[in-house]
Amino acid sequence: MASNKEKNMNMKKKKADPNSIDIDMKSMRIEYSLNEVLGYLGETDVILGQGMRGQLGVLAPAQIQIMSSLSEARREFEELLRAVPEAI
Repeated sequence: MASNKEKNMNMKKKKADPNSIDIDMKSMRIEYSLNEVLGYLGETDVILGQGMRGQLGVLAPAQIQIMSSLSEARREFEELLRAVPEAI
């Protein structure tokens, strides 16, 4: 098990390494984008369920809501694909 001194030295090395910082930033961006995609897909799931139960009223407005939510999910998915590097 590493001592506190060894951990501190490793952290200092990690902070000084620009590649490490770049990877950390990319991973944060990927995680954020993935969470956004999952959020919009969850919203779409709820709207679909409401539409199937007839809670959204007339069919056309329900379709508009569903398509809007799917459009947002697709936009965020495209952002996620831009965030993921081709080579890891």
